[in-house]
Parts: sequence; structure tokens; C-alpha cells
Amino acid sequence: MYAKRSDGSDLIADFTVTPGGDTLTLVIEAAGPDAVNPDYVEALTTLLRRLSVRGAEIVTAETDTRVLLTEPIALDGNTEPEKVRMRLLVDLAAPPAHAPRAVDMLTPMIGISLTSVVGGAVNRILDVSEKTVLVSTTPL
Repeated sequence: MYAKRSDGSDLIADFTVTPGGDTLTLVIEAAGPDAVNPDYVEALTTLLRRLSVRGAEIVTAETDTRVLLTEPIALDGNTEPEKVRMRLLVDLAAPPAHAPRAVDMLTPMIGISLTSVVGGAVNRILDVSEKTVLVSTTPL
């Protein structure tokens, strides 16, 4: 479904609302490289404004890969939706609290051959340390 602007026109940013116990889950698909939801920012701000008028509380905010809030945000008539949206974006831009270390992810790949998508070469990870990765590249 689409949110509407105050003039009644649709905001092109698909969202869903799903009830669950005593809460509602609002899901807005983010604008991606293919611009599926070009009005994402305006729609999120509009929905936050409308939730503020109703005194809603944001219990959690998540992306596909991470939780953005560590504590709920109470909304009310004095809430500035743009500031809430910006807070969520700042949380999204921050590094994850429990990001895996590259060395931990790459060490199990030592010795595995990986074919390049372009260039027609095979790459093999030879060694991994905290600051470097040694890779051999062999043409196909």
C-alpha cells in the first residue's frame, strides 16, 4: 500500500502494516539502486509524523541485516519526524556493534580457488593476517 501526501497524491514507497500481539509492524522497503521506492524518505517522514500525532512508540527499527535501535523512541505531538528519521539513518551508518572481523571470515577460505566474474582468472587466498590478505591470481 502507499502513503498519501496531504494533497492526496500517492507517495511511491510501498509499505505494509502487520498486527502482532499488542504491536504493529510497519515495513517500508528502502529505495534501492533500481529506485523501486523513489519516495522512500518522504514516505518514512510522513508515516513518522502520523505516528507521532497518535502517540506511538517505536519499539525497534531494523534493516535486513541489523537492528538500528537499542532503546524505544516515544513519539508525541512535539516529535520532529525528520529528526527521528535522521537518527535512524545515523544508526544505520554506524558500524555494527558485532561486525565480524575480516580475518575471521577469510581464514577458513585459505586455499580455496575463486573464479573471477570478469577477467577470466582464478584467485586463491594464500594467507590472512589482521592487516593483509595474500592472494595469488592465475589466468584461466
